[in-house]
Amino acid sequence: MKKLAVLSLVLVLVLLGARDSSASMPQSLEDWCVTRMSSWSPPGKSMYKDARESEADGLARYKEIARDAISVVYDPSEAPLFPGPYGRAKTLATMLGIADSESGFRKDVDEGKGSASKGDGGKSWCLMQVQLGQAVNGKTPIRIGPKGDTFEYIYDKKSGWGGEDLVSDHKACFKAALRIMRSSFNACGPLPVEEKLTVYTSGNCTDGRASSRIRVGKAIRWLAASAPPMNDVDVLALMSAPAQSSTVALNP
Repeated sequence: MKKLAVLSLVLVLVLLGARDSSASMPQSLEDWCVTRMSSWSPPGKSMYKDARESEADGLARYKEIARDAISVVYDPSEAPLFPGPYGRAKTLATMLGIADSESGFRKDVDEGKGSASKGDGGKSWCLMQVQLGQAVNGKTPIRIGPKGDTFEYIYDKKSGWGGEDLVSDHKACFKAALRIMRSSFNACGPLPVEEKLTVYTSGNCTDGRASSRIRVGKAIRWLAASAPPMNDVDVLALMSAPAQSSTVALNP
C-alpha cells in the first residue's frame, strides 16, 4: 500500500508540479504533439482496411489534428483541467492520450468511414469516441452542447453537435470531449488524478478506473519524458497577437 501511495504522489507531481527543464524540447507545440502521437500510433501503419494511408498522408493528418486540439485547449474561453503555468499543456496531453486510447488517430475513425469507425456498436463518434447513439438518416438522436464549463445532452436536432458534426469537425470533437473531461474531473474530485476520467470512460466514478489510468497514464509518461516547449501564457500571447498565423503562434 505504501508503494502505491508513493507512486500516486509521483504521478500527481508530474501532472501538477514544476516543469522539468532537462527534458527534450521540440521546436513547436505542434511538433511536440505530433512526435508523441506518432510514437503512440505510427502514421500509415494501420491494418484496418478503411484506415489505410501512406505515412506522409497520415503525418499530414496528425498535424491537422494537433493544430485543432491546440486551438481548442488554448481557447481562453475554455478552462484547463489543471492549474499552473503549464495547465493547458497538461490538458492537451491528457486529451491526446484519450484520443490515442479511443481511436489510435485512425483515418477511418477520423473520417467516420467504414464499419469499424464507430465504437460501442456504432454509438461512439470521432477521434474522442463521444457516445451519442447510432445515426438515423445521417444524424444521431442525441446531441451534445455546452452548459457552463461542462456539457448537456440535447434532443433538439437544431442545437448542439451530433455525432456527424463531431466527425466532420475536429474542433467540435475536441470541444465536446473537453467538456466531458472537465465534468469527469469535477465529479470524481476525491479520486487520484489518474482516475479522474472515470466518468468519461464509464459514465460514473466507480467503474472504468483502469481505463482512466491508462489514458491519464499516457499523459503522465509523456510529460515526464518531454516537457512542453512553451508555457501557457506565452502560447496564449502569441495566438492572440494580430497578424500571426497559427503556425507562427505555436513556435517559441
